[in-house]
Amino acid sequence: MQYKINMYAIVVYDVNVSRQNQIREFLRKYLYHVQRSVFEGEISPSSLYYMKKILQSYIGETDSLIIYVLRDKSCLMDKIVLGEDKDLQIY
Repeated sequence: MQYKINMYAIVVYDVNVSRQNQIREFLRKYLYHVQRSVFEGEISPSSLYYMKKILQSYIGETDSLIIYVLRDKSCLMDKIVLGEDKDLQIY
């Protein structure tokens, strides 16, 4: 029996306006959109590797994108959300 090992990833980015939609639409294929420039969710190691490769091609010199990778969601001690953005769907 083969077990599926997933990790938990949080992606935070600050990129040029011209690339925001491209990055947002790509990340929606893999993770949940939780704030304007924040995505999170479970992801397989192979999907994370592919996602990272594609995102590298989108990032410009003045852009910033950070991927926090946790062993799984249980490693996340707490999630505190203050305020609410009416334009976003929170999962």
